[in-house]
Amino acid sequence: LERSEGGRRSPGMGIWSAAYIAAVARALSGWATYCVERRIPTRPTGVGFDGYADWLRGSAGGVSPRTIADYLGRILTGFEAVLEPGTRSPGARWVVEDCEQRSRSAGATTKAAAGIVPASRLYALGWDLIEEARATRYLGVDAARRYRNGLLLVIAVSLPERARALAALNFATTFRLAERPLIEVSLPGAVLKQREHQKGRHPFHATLSSGVLWDALDEYRRIYRPIFDPGTSLFPSIHARGASISEGRIGQLVAELTERRLGVRVSVHRVRDCVATEASEEFVHGGLLAPVLLRHRDARTTRRFYDHAE
Repeated sequence: LERSEGGRRSPGMGIWSAAYIAAVARALSGWATYCVERRIPTRPTGVGFDGYADWLRGSAGGVSPRTIADYLGRILTGFEAVLEPGTRSPGARWVVEDCEQRSRSAGATTKAAAGIVPASRLYALGWDLIEEARATRYLGVDAARRYRNGLLLVIAVSLPERARALAALNFATTFRLAERPLIEVSLPGAVLKQREHQKGRHPFHATLSSGVLWDALDEYRRIYRPIFDPGTSLFPSIHARGASISEGRIGQLVAELTERRLGVRVSVHRVRDCVATEASEEFVHGGLLAPVLLRHRDARTTRRFYDHAE
């Protein structure tokens, strides 16, 4: 509670978001289980962390260097900032820093080229689904679902944001059809990836310009969207009437659609990779534009994780 309300603060951490609190809790839980099974103290030490890192690399299914560094860092933060404030473990800190260095040397292991397809191909698949919905003989839930799924892919490429932001798109508040061909997007900081204390001060505003997309959205809003419910969420749920599909479900939908239609399972977050990679390859000065598309404050983040054009 103190973390979420901005009480005690660890250096450089500020207020913790609910997601970060959950991540620290999960890391501490895994560490506690490991310690109890081996009858070793739970207070972090260099020897304990070194053994846990080896266990994660091996018997736990081959966890990546980046994930190991994240786990150990969260465990140490949990102890130093919450469980035993003021305590320090130089040995454990050294192991965390060593794992972070290993992860940097290993590169972005989760961004394998096998999972990258051209963003334009994902965009085309979205339009294929929309055309299939239009060609459906009977105007019903199946046609509405196809149209919605097609728009999901088209917008995920046009607006390369994370699933939480896509789930928040709403015709009445965050996603407005302005004068054709303009589409205004206004996302609150709460659905963006930002430090918790910045979320109230840094919303996201953008304007998309596409007559074809504007027409499709207008058609969807008038004809297909009302089949779900009287609401205004851009991606409504079939099973939970009046609600938007969750960020988790958005991730599942995109992955299932791409695997079934393209033979490659592409997550929503990987769509961002696809957009950045194709932008880097195809646009003039694409290497400079890709960080802007992904809203990275530091272009080095884009170069390290996303720009692997050959």
